[in-house]
Amino acid sequence: MTEQTLQSAEEVENQAAERMKALLMEAGALGIKGMRKNASEETVKLAIQRKRDELFQEAAIKAATERKRNEKPIEMLQARILKAGDGKISTGIHIPGKGDVFHERGTVLTLERSIALGLEARGYVEIAENADNE
Repeated sequence: MTEQTLQSAEEVENQAAERMKALLMEAGALGIKGMRKNASEETVKLAIQRKRDELFQEAAIKAATERKRNEKPIEMLQARILKAGDGKISTGIHIPGKGDVFHERGTVLTLERSIALGLEARGYVEIAENADNE
């Protein structure tokens, strides 16, 4: 069995001072300013964690913004509803007690390319450069 050595109060204070010094250096490196000299270790640790969380969130927002900037714009097409699509393409409006409201034949819609192509393949719409002109 090994004996545990008892530390003197001075050694304990020195270790605590070293830990605090390391924490304050880390806080300074993160840009945390204005820490009180009599702040507890827990207070400094909490401030460091908050700053890390803040930096992480800023990085995530920056990355998301960059991804958004690099995305291709969504191509939109105009399409006119044909006889087969009359009453089959929802407007997105729902009337309680009656049901969904649907587009009528001849209505010109602006749709995402993939949706317009799918509806055209089913014969519900025709895609036109300028669907207003017949």
